[in-house]
Amino acid sequence: VGLTAILACLGVLVTHVLAHGSIGHWDNHVNAYYAAHRTSFWNRASGYGTTLASTLGIVVVVVVVTGGLLLRRWGRRALLILIGVAIELSVFLSTNYLVKRPRPHVLHLGSTPSTFSWPSGHSAATFVLYGGIAVLVMSATRWLVPRFAAWLLAIVLTFGVSMSRIYRGDHHPTDAIAGVLLGIGALWMATCAL
Repeated sequence: VGLTAILACLGVLVTHVLAHGSIGHWDNHVNAYYAAHRTSFWNRASGYGTTLASTLGIVVVVVVVTGGLLLRRWGRRALLILIGVAIELSVFLSTNYLVKRPRPHVLHLGSTPSTFSWPSGHSAATFVLYGGIAVLVMSATRWLVPRFAAWLLAIVLTFGVSMSRIYRGDHHPTDAIAGVLLGIGALWMATCAL
C-alpha cells in the first residue's frame, strides 16, 4: 500500500505537473529521437528485450527457478521470487490504473499492452526476477564471482529491457525509471518479508 501510494503520487506529479516542464520535454525528446532513428538491428534487439520481460517470459523463468529451488528443498527461498513478483504485479496494476498516464505519442513497434504508461511493468518485473535470483545467489555462496555475475546480469537485463520499452515507443524514460524503482521496492519488501 505504501509503495503504491508513493508511486501513484510520483506518477500524478510527473503526468500532471512535471510533464509541462523540462522533464516532460526531455521525456518527449527521447521518445521522438528513438522513433526517428530506428534501425532493423535495434528493432529486432528491442523485440527480444520486450519478449524477455513479457508475461510469458517472466512466468517461464519464475517456474523454472522456483522448481529448481523446490527440488533442492529450498522452499522458503523459492518464496522470495513469488512474493516479489506478487508485490510488483499488484503495485504495478494499482498504480497504473490510478495514474492513467498515456503512452508516448510516437509510432509504436509491435503490439502495445492495454495498460497505461506509468510505471513500466516490464522494467519492474525484470528487476524483481533477476535481482531476486541475485539475492538467492548471494545467500547460496560466498564466492564473489557468482555474486558479481548475478548482479551484473540483473542490472544489464533491467537496463536492456527498459531501453527496449523506450525505443519501441511504449514508455517514456520516466516510466522506465519508475518501473526500476518499483522493482527495487518490491524486491526489498519480499526480502524483508522472508
